[in-house]
Amino acid sequence: MHILEIENQPIAVMGYYRVRKGNMGRERVEWPFYVVYVDHLPKGCSALVATSDMQGIETLRRGEKWGKAGSRFVGHAVAEYTAELLENRGVDPAKAVMLLAGDLHSDPLLLRRGGHGDVREVWYAFRDRFQCVIGVAGNHDEFGDDHDLKRFRQEPRMHLLHGAIVNYGGMRIGGVSGVMGMSTTKPWREPPDTFREMVQNVLGSKPEVLLLHQGPSVRERGLEGQDVIRDYIEACPPALVICGHRNWLGNRVEALGNGGRALNVEGKTVLFLKK
Repeated sequence: MHILEIENQPIAVMGYYRVRKGNMGRERVEWPFYVVYVDHLPKGCSALVATSDMQGIETLRRGEKWGKAGSRFVGHAVAEYTAELLENRGVDPAKAVMLLAGDLHSDPLLLRRGGHGDVREVWYAFRDRFQCVIGVAGNHDEFGDDHDLKRFRQEPRMHLLHGAIVNYGGMRIGGVSGVMGMSTTKPWREPPDTFREMVQNVLGSKPEVLLLHQGPSVRERGLEGQDVIRDYIEACPPALVICGHRNWLGNRVEALGNGGRALNVEGKTVLFLKK
């Protein structure tokens, strides 16, 4: 899948609430939606949509109280709004494929940043509107207990990847969930050696798209990420890396060495449409 054109200005924005830095109350911010044009999509797919780090609560409707029914994770609103945007462009959302790069949980009362919790309902919100959901978990995401997670990974039209590849419509999409870390009490952390080995193994299967939560660095532009992940990608580049976890402003595909490319979708949604 080769990128032909990138729209640098968002086609739409949606308001939502998140916790201010330093846990200093909540703030209303905007969630942007961008378009990228590509040369081809998976067979039978009307669009690819990528997004991550939906850590906030949708804007409250008049008369609703904070933390009560109606103040859903912003991922629910992103799912609804994305489907509307596709329909407005004459694209059938029921034939679109959703790519999630992790971190879909938020403190429902917006008292503090971070934390972790169950994000299965957000995945279901996307599956209800799109052909299928392919994604990786972020370091704030939970899927119930081990039994619940096993059942979730067997759900139809959903693929939670962790060191695995899925072939969808002739497009190979690989993924590694979580971040590098030694904690045994926080979700989706792998020892650095294990994480690196998983990335290497997935890259060895030659994916066209690689989904990561923790992505590569782009040192020359001051963009945060892991240097070692970039090194592996440059040694065996997929066509496109889609990641999150650290914010890269705007809608830019960053060039890596040896033909590798990376798109960070932290805090935004990108629609991949056929030119």
